[in-house]
Amino acid sequence: MQKERILITGATGFLGQALVRILIENKRGASSAPQLFTLGRGDLKFPEVNHTSLNLENRSETLAYLKKTQPTQVYHLSGLSRVSKSISLADYFTSNTLHTQNLVDGLSVLPGEVKTLLASSVHVYGNQSGAVSEESGVHPQSSYAFSKFLSEECLKSFSRISDRFKVITIRLSTCFGPGQTCGFVASDLAQKVKEAKLKNLKKIITGPLLPFRQFMDFRDVATAFQMAMETKQTTPFEVYNLASPQKTTIQTLLNELLSLAQINVQIESQDNGENSFRGLDIPAAKFHSQWPHFSFRPFSETLSEIWDYNLKTPS
Repeated sequence: MQKERILITGATGFLGQALVRILIENKRGASSAPQLFTLGRGDLKFPEVNHTSLNLENRSETLAYLKKTQPTQVYHLSGLSRVSKSISLADYFTSNTLHTQNLVDGLSVLPGEVKTLLASSVHVYGNQSGAVSEESGVHPQSSYAFSKFLSEECLKSFSRISDRFKVITIRLSTCFGPGQTCGFVASDLAQKVKEAKLKNLKKIITGPLLPFRQFMDFRDVATAFQMAMETKQTTPFEVYNLASPQKTTIQTLLNELLSLAQINVQIESQDNGENSFRGLDIPAAKFHSQWPHFSFRPFSETLSEIWDYNLKTPS
């Protein structure tokens, strides 16, 4: 039997490192542990993995690397995940779509079976009313969403090449957790509240507060990825939405952070057009029917960890 060779792209990122930790933990004590390979920009401080700093934008290097390592499972997490109108379509296309196409080109010539998981986004649906399922039409309304949709299409085409190739696309709602960099709603607001507390500010300026998100702890998402990858898949291409059942407005997120900080400040909400995504009702019924015992940790628990982490981290 062929030994599993697992590759994680984007392994140095927020979600990537959480997945690496889970796979390392599962590897310990296993009689036939898989080999773990990781790609990412910069170093990765996990001696248990074979890490390479490689930019998937470089097609020739990507193809040579895949020919050498010949992975049997690929978690494709590489790309730009911050949603902002200040990031150009060209940048999103390069970091998301082009990376995916180069990966596909390399995987398509491998001789063995390969199962690939793509971390996509519910942003591909755009703003829609009512419950959104995997059967709902996609209407990407931002450069980020369009680049993720194109990435999905790259892998869908890959899955049609041969029955040796399987693809699972997971469209994610909003990930958050301690250690997330600024540029995302929870980490940005936690930083603003921290600054207000430490500097005794009387006002905080925020973006729109009415949109909602179904926040998911990034460690739970990594667990979901591992569960999905290790489940036998008979179809060539599958899509799953993944979102926590709790819908939380940005206003509620901010209120809970202010409560954790024990401060009372004036809030001024401004809409600079950075992110027009209002939020989607994602039941994620298909995912939970396949993995009924999977669950997310409580929103307030993760938010408390985010606040404690930010307080301990130098500004």
